[in-house]
Amino acid sequence: MNTPAAVRIERSNFEGSWSDVCPHCGKVQIEHRVTHGPYDGVLYEHRMPCRPEQEKIRGAQRRTVVTIRVIILIGWMLVPFLYLLLQQFVAIVGWIAFGIGILQLCVVTIKLFGDPDRWIPGHKKKKTEELRNAHYIYHCEQNPDAFARLRAENFEREENQRHAQKSSANKKSVE
Repeated sequence: MNTPAAVRIERSNFEGSWSDVCPHCGKVQIEHRVTHGPYDGVLYEHRMPCRPEQEKIRGAQRRTVVTIRVIILIGWMLVPFLYLLLQQFVAIVGWIAFGIGILQLCVVTIKLFGDPDRWIPGHKKKKTEELRNAHYIYHCEQNPDAFARLRAENFEREENQRHAQKSSANKKSVE
């Protein structure tokens, strides 16, 4: 294998100076340096992270994973679940509205057919007669002496009418 005379150096992930101090561990950057090659006249320099930097990277990855899990939980599980709950709520509200409509129909029907004066012929006349009789009964209960006199007068008048009819019938038969 022939090695080329001029080797070009490429850095893969480090743009600073190797003599600078690492901000994570306090050591010189060259201690973190790894070289590969030369391959086709190119020597690759790579900076490996130190322990504190690795922990920082792992922490960032953990936060990313937790964020992704939260997004999955909210976006793929909670949102569809809330959508299903909303559908059930809408269905329940629909049934409640249907029930309210049925109740309104019953109320209107009772208002229409509940008043028999509107749909039973002769009911109004019968009702007023019942009210009149109830009024007379009330006053008779309030004044029983006057009611007894009125009843006696009515019986006497009816007796007189019967006698008058009998006598007129007897006069016609005699003639």
